[in-house]
Amino acid sequence: MKSTSKILKIAIIVPTLFLLFYHISKLYTIYFGDDIVNSNSFLYSFKDGIPVSAIITIQSILRGIIIISLTLIIFKKNIGPALMWLGIGTLISTQFFIVSQSNHELILSIHSGLKPLKGLILPIVITYLYNKINPTRISNHIF
Repeated sequence: MKSTSKILKIAIIVPTLFLLFYHISKLYTIYFGDDIVNSNSFLYSFKDGIPVSAIITIQSILRGIIIISLTLIIFKKNIGPALMWLGIGTLISTQFFIVSQSNHELILSIHSGLKPLKGLILPIVITYLYNKINPTRISNHIF
């Protein structure tokens, strides 16, 4: 049982660290790098009246929430998975909104159809494994 627990902990840490690195590097690229959201072709590809800078700021805040939640998961705080789902669910919703309001070819190819939903795969794995190690009354009824 002890080795199974260690394997589960490693299985949680690996995707959590991957997502943590991804969202930190994405924020860095947006604000200090050469990301698509900083290009004029992206900024002017939206319909009139869409506050693009506000959407980018909201997505950055959501990424910050995701980073905090992933850190909480690493430190085994039960609020971590719920906060992660709040951040990721809202981030994916904003991605669908961006696709619906933009005519930029790259954005449409990256986020077209159900592609933003692929962002749910690792959170599902993390949540499932987290609840196997730290079962709560609610998770006992779900998993």
